[in-house]
Amino acid sequence: MKHLDFNHAWLFEYAKDEEWLRRAAKGRGQTVNLPHDFRISLPTDPASPGGANEAYFPGGYGYYEKRFQADEALLSGPCYLYFDGVYRMSELRLNNQLLCLHQGGYSPFYVRIDQGLRRGENTLCLRVNANLLPGSRWYPGAGIYRGVELLSAASPVHLLPDGLWLDTLALEGAGARLQACARVSKACPRVRFTLLEGQPPLVQAEADAADGLATAALCLERCRPWSAEDPYLYTLRAEALDGQGRCLDEERVQAGVRTVTANAEQGLLVNGKAVKLKGGCVHHDNGLLGAASHRGSEYRKARLLKQNGFNAVRCAHNPPSASFLNACDVLGLYVVDEAFDAWREGKRALDEHIYFLDCWQEEMTAMVRRDRRHPSVVLWSTGNEVQERSGMSDGAAWSRRLASFLRELDPSRPITNALCGFFEETELQEMELNGLSTLSEGKDYWAQRSEGFAAPLDVVGYNYLLDRYEKDHALFPRRVLLGTESFPLEGLANWRAVERLPYLIGDFVWTALDYLGEAG
Repeated sequence: MKHLDFNHAWLFEYAKDEEWLRRAAKGRGQTVNLPHDFRISLPTDPASPGGANEAYFPGGYGYYEKRFQADEALLSGPCYLYFDGVYRMSELRLNNQLLCLHQGGYSPFYVRIDQGLRRGENTLCLRVNANLLPGSRWYPGAGIYRGVELLSAASPVHLLPDGLWLDTLALEGAGARLQACARVSKACPRVRFTLLEGQPPLVQAEADAADGLATAALCLERCRPWSAEDPYLYTLRAEALDGQGRCLDEERVQAGVRTVTANAEQGLLVNGKAVKLKGGCVHHDNGLLGAASHRGSEYRKARLLKQNGFNAVRCAHNPPSASFLNACDVLGLYVVDEAFDAWREGKRALDEHIYFLDCWQEEMTAMVRRDRRHPSVVLWSTGNEVQERSGMSDGAAWSRRLASFLRELDPSRPITNALCGFFEETELQEMELNGLSTLSEGKDYWAQRSEGFAAPLDVVGYNYLLDRYEKDHALFPRRVLLGTESFPLEGLANWRAVERLPYLIGDFVWTALDYLGEAG
């Protein structure tokens, strides 16, 4: 598909209240280029409902408009708009016709637009509601704060957005068994895959497409596996073929050859070798620049982490931008890719729990489809400190449900979730911290209440629970542990535990980079 940069010359208007619902921009407003965080330019207000958590910035409504020309080439085939992230509750219209509603603030989404295009001038409008406060525990930004592309194909036979990736089935000696995968339009009967490392191609194979998916086995006699120490990337090309074998569409992505598994005896194995994650937690914003995801600032974050001795990053507590993952692929950082900060039980009155029940599958699917092609992503995380971790509100069943759904989407990576103490149960905190409650089978209150929630996970994340590592290993000897958050003050003690305990695969300090929000 052709990828057209759609980030320039948008008109933008801001409104404090719902007046934007009763008007259209009609050429007014300021011209902005994307990515654009409109909240960072607003004056801070100590009375803002978001308070210190959201860095005292007020909320509001954003109205974006872009006018563009549709020529014959654009009208001749399928056409998609691709948004890497909009915060939040967006409403997209083309020529005043509603195309889609997207609730989530961090997940990518795309929508097909060719049926609504007109020859000549077209008007695209995106309305954003960032006025539901308090909506976050950190500064989330607002608006179209990540990039936008217009994707067009010349034929109904084409590859779908976020539809090409490479799985490493096994490393065998100096070589590898791979599986190339492509999601395609229903009209596409066959796909040709090619793995490239300069010229000539390394390996090539063709496969029939069934139910919109084509997969082909690729075998390399010699390969250079991707790792944080040696982030070597190949190029995977897919060509959509018609019934006569003609190529009607093509896509290319960077790809790494890399396996990842985890067990309590050996820990985390990347390409069959034990790896300890020396990690830092990072929010998605860029400090004083706000939440706008500029490529240079995303690479700067990854480069700073790498230069300061980290080999891993945990994306707290939402999927990051595509630019940040590209930087981790190129520079060499292992990534924990996290889906949610809240499930059905909210932490703030208007956070993501208000749409979780309706949108969790859509949100996780969008995360996996975009991010599974990145070799840097070594762990999926279903959430962070969700209140259901104690089993409340059917938490164990929901933990199984989300983990199972993730495995259906991508069985190639371990799944984690970050647990912490039960701070909601204030009357039990003293009991929990001092381990005074001994219940059945020698399990204390925290161990017993969280056991069902932790059971579906491949790796159990522990936030600020250094004192539980060895005790819980005795209770659950097959459990793989990961310090998903730790205090900088306890950095040495945590890292010594990581080095000493094979079942503890790493530690992530809170935080590795400063960020807006949670202002103390």
